[in-house]
Amino acid sequence: MSGQTILEFKQTNDMVSAHYRGGSIVDGYLIGTLDSAGTSLRFCYVQIDLHGNVDAGVSTATISHLQDGRVRLEESFQWLTRPGRGNNVFEEIRDTGDVS
Repeated sequence: MSGQTILEFKQTNDMVSAHYRGGSIVDGYLIGTLDSAGTSLRFCYVQIDLHGNVDAGVSTATISHLQDGRVRLEESFQWLTRPGRGNNVFEEIRDTGDVS
């Protein structure tokens, strides 16, 4: 993932899903569950990159809120289809309504 990757989240009760793309990711999906306190998310993800590689993994994320009220996720991930693990930080982007 990169700063060009945009995720669109949906939540129904404790189930959370997202569609994402951008940067080197052509298409990606994740699905998981929110803990009862609403502060932690566990999920699985699958994605395809610009070279046609399909990869999958598992993640946990801590949920917090920025001072302006936007949501922030701090993710720790582990690939299942290739070696590697790492961390990402996601911050909510608010729609400004600007269509220019």
